[in-house]
Amino acid sequence: MDARALLLTPVLAGLLAVPLDAGRALLRHETRFRLDDRGRVIVPAMIGGDWPYDVVLDTGSNASAVSDRVAERLSLSYVAQSTVLSAGGTMVRGIVRLAPVAVGPAVHRDILATVMPADDLEVAARGIDGMLGQDFLGQLHYTLDYRRRMLVWDDFAPVEGTSGADPSSASVQVSLVPADGRYVTELPQDGMDEVLRFVPDSGADSLVLFERPAARLPAMTPIGGAFLIAGLTGAREARMMRLDVLRVGSLVLRNQRAVTVERPEPDAPDVDGLLPLHNFSRVSFRSREQRLLVWP
Repeated sequence: MDARALLLTPVLAGLLAVPLDAGRALLRHETRFRLDDRGRVIVPAMIGGDWPYDVVLDTGSNASAVSDRVAERLSLSYVAQSTVLSAGGTMVRGIVRLAPVAVGPAVHRDILATVMPADDLEVAARGIDGMLGQDFLGQLHYTLDYRRRMLVWDDFAPVEGTSGADPSSASVQVSLVPADGRYVTELPQDGMDEVLRFVPDSGADSLVLFERPAARLPAMTPIGGAFLIAGLTGAREARMMRLDVLRVGSLVLRNQRAVTVERPEPDAPDVDGLLPLHNFSRVSFRSREQRLLVWP
C-alpha cells in the first residue's frame, strides 16, 4: 500500500541509516536486504536460472509477480489468468510459470507469478523486477532484522543460536492465522469485544485501517483531509488519522499515524488493516507454529 503523501516516521528514518554490521561477511542462511524510503524490503533473487533480479519481499501478498520485462527476457509463455489478492484489493492478470526461484538458500521449484507492466510495479518500489509473496514464503521460518537489514532464513541456520529468532528473547508473541493464502494476526484490544485482524505486511509503508460495513475500528482522530492512495490495483480515497491506542500483544502503541481506506465491496478481505513491519526492529515469522515474534 503506497502512501506517498506520508512523511517518514522517526523509526523508518532511523532504519534508513547504515546497517549495524554492514561490513560483516554473510553466513549461508543470511540475505542482506535493501530498505527503500517507504520501508519496502528488497532482496536479490534468482529467477529461472538468471541472476540477479531485485524483488520486493511482500509478506502481505498471497501471490508473486514479475515485470513484463522479466517475462520477455526469460521468454516466458503465459499459462493462465488469475485473480490476485494483495493488501490493496483484487485484479485479474496473466500469469507465467517461474522455475526455480531462489533467495539465498530458500528455493521454490515452481511459482505461478503474475505478469505486470514494469511501470505498474514502480508503485510498489522503484526499479524492482518483481515481488515475492506468501506463495514463495509459505511455510518457511524467517526473520526480518530491520536494524541490521538482514533476512535470516531460520530453517537453514546450521546450529542453535545462529538463527534470527530466539522465541525466549522476543518481547511480543502473537498468533498467525492462515487466511486467503497469506497470514493475519489477531489482536485483542482493550475496551473492544471484537478482535482486530491485521495483515503483518512488509510491503506496507504505513499503518492502514479498512473501513468496512459493520466493522468496528478503534478510536481515531482526523489529522488531515482526504487524498488518493496508490496501489497495484489502482487508487483509492484515504484519510490521515491518529490512532489513539493499538495493542500488539503486550506491546502498546500510542498516537500512531494511520491511513483509513474505505472497503465497501462485499468481497473485501476479512481484515481490519495492515500492520507495517518496519515499525519494529525485528520480526520473525514462525509460520508452521502459527505465531509471529516481534521486537520493538
